[in-house]
Amino acid sequence: MVLLKRPAAAPAAAAADQVVEAPKAKGKRAAEESDLASPKKQGKAEQVEEPVATPKKQGKAAKAAVPKEVDEEKLLAQQEKETVEARKKELKATPLATLKQLLEAAGLDSGKKEEMVDRLAKHEAAARKEARAQQERIRKVLVDKKTEIEGLSAPELKGRCAEEGIKGQLPKEARVEALIKVWQEDDGVDKALAKMSTDMRVLELGALEADALQQLCKKAAVDPHVKEIIVDRIVKREAAVGNFARPTLDTGLESKEAPEAGGGDMVQALMAAEAKKKRERELQRQQEEAAAQKKTDLLSKDVVQLKKLVAAKGGDSTGKKEKLVEELIRIGNQEEAKAKRKAELEAMEPAELKRFLKSKALEAGSTKKELVEAMLGYEARVQEAAVAYSSKVSALLEKKKEEWEAKTFKELKDLCEKQDLKSGPNKESASERLFEGLQASGEVDKILAVNAREARRLDLLTMDKDAVLKRCATLELNPLVKEVMVERLVQHEGEFGRVDGGRAAKRARKA
Repeated sequence: MVLLKRPAAAPAAAAADQVVEAPKAKGKRAAEESDLASPKKQGKAEQVEEPVATPKKQGKAAKAAVPKEVDEEKLLAQQEKETVEARKKELKATPLATLKQLLEAAGLDSGKKEEMVDRLAKHEAAARKEARAQQERIRKVLVDKKTEIEGLSAPELKGRCAEEGIKGQLPKEARVEALIKVWQEDDGVDKALAKMSTDMRVLELGALEADALQQLCKKAAVDPHVKEIIVDRIVKREAAVGNFARPTLDTGLESKEAPEAGGGDMVQALMAAEAKKKRERELQRQQEEAAAQKKTDLLSKDVVQLKKLVAAKGGDSTGKKEKLVEELIRIGNQEEAKAKRKAELEAMEPAELKRFLKSKALEAGSTKKELVEAMLGYEARVQEAAVAYSSKVSALLEKKKEEWEAKTFKELKDLCEKQDLKSGPNKESASERLFEGLQASGEVDKILAVNAREARRLDLLTMDKDAVLKRCATLELNPLVKEVMVERLVQHEGEFGRVDGGRAAKRARKA
């Protein structure tokens, strides 16, 4: 059987624990005790006071009451102190050249002889302390393993023995001993110690702040980021601001017209409204006249000139004269609308523009010009996306129609019943009901949103990590995950050794 014992106590400690009885007094003292015990001298005996314990005896009594573990710790500390003093004397008598060699071998800096002696003595004391701690860890590992195996039930113990090839009808104690032996032969102690060290390091690193962990990762050349996690966080944030929903131009940021004076007089308010309508009609008339004049001017040009104008503006320069004129008018209307919108945006406060762009998870510039351009770009993209979205809806509906056409009337009828729809008398009517239900339920938007979200995720995954991190910073998202950094640091240290974070890590631990 494996015997697990604590390290043997020093002889001095064992002697201190022994209780030695003094031999009984003889001679005159014995006769006095006999006389005190006799009835004739009981009176005198009564006058004799009981001996009072001396301080020396009290000290021994107190020492006997101190737990053995505390006694051993004190003895160990005393022995260590004596060892250090003896070692210092020995090192002081050592030649300077030899002393320097000892420090160099220990990886310590040299200096004055007194400093070197003190430094080396402290280093050796720390080594002895670590050796004792290692022995205690080994003992704990063995005790824990023994306790674990002894805690198994008889069938479990028998099964474990069978797995390890331990045969025969053995008593429990023999089975436990055999299993521990097999475990030790398989480097069980070293593996348990390694796991214990790893677990302690995980706890130590887990107590650090994310910034301190990032510094350790940088020092160890360990990548603290997981691209997939960053991408998922970006997609989640973009989904929250509606990037994957049906494109709609947000009207939450509009130029505010100054209220017209009207007071509380109804007649005056009606007159103001009439005046406004008159101004609007006059403005519309002027715009129509300007458009008609513009069209006339364009029609007066030849086809070659019109094609050059259209090409210069990036339009479709193919077709006849009428088509080219219409294309130029369309482009002109877009330019006018953009100029009008730009003027409206320039009249707004920069803080308001920046707040709106941030709410849409868009990168905002620092100057008003950059903010206005970002807003115009956002609105243009929404308009383009709305056109593309309409095509996607049509394509999805056509695909669904094809799926329904491939089904029987009974299958379509069952689908209608699941969606609480009336199927109608035939397959065509059932398909029509399903089509109407699909449009009304919003299922199309959900399907397209899922597709858009997945497409965005794949797009981000193909991007360079620096670009992904930049997008993450724009959205004010934290790309770091403590658990990931801890895991990667522990894995790195297991292969290349411990990474020392220096002062930053010490400050983080203290905090």
